[in-house]
Amino acid sequence: MFQFNEIPSFSSVVSTYASVAASALLFRSIAKDLLPNEVREFAISKLRHIFQLRSNEITVVIEEMDGIKWNEIFEASEVYLATKLSSNTQRIKVMKAVNEKHVSVHLEKNETIVDHYEGAELRWKYVVITPDKISHPMGRPPRFDCRSFELTFQKRHKDLVMGSYLPYVLRKAEDIADHHR
Repeated sequence: MFQFNEIPSFSSVVSTYASVAASALLFRSIAKDLLPNEVREFAISKLRHIFQLRSNEITVVIEEMDGIKWNEIFEASEVYLATKLSSNTQRIKVMKAVNEKHVSVHLEKNETIVDHYEGAELRWKYVVITPDKISHPMGRPPRFDCRSFELTFQKRHKDLVMGSYLPYVLRKAEDIADHHR
């Protein structure tokens, strides 16, 4: 049975919380200063994987390039998502090249857009990983950032997304490109 004399004192709870918070900050600082960016990203992805095992969501990663080949789905996603910007979008990039007729609009890194398709909620996140000089031989990082989209949705919608939604995004991007010509 529960007894009141077993409840820790307020000062004990605050002290324990302060110790845990200070330890977490110290660990974060050490990890940020000593571990290369790739090791940190790998560790974070593994921790996410562990916590997502019980999740009912799935995330599809759409990278800009696969080795030396450009990913058509990435390019189509970029065009399509520019039409989905809303008042909830906090940061966007705009550009107009000298010979272009239209202003191009793109997401800024770590921005998220929510789209809906046939009753499914689809969360897109634009991810940019900048190479770290420290983690590369001779201190020279690759010339380009690694860009990707993370598309997250309920596992039950996997067939819908893979079989219908992504082809829909490709078609819509083609329509948008044809309209801008």
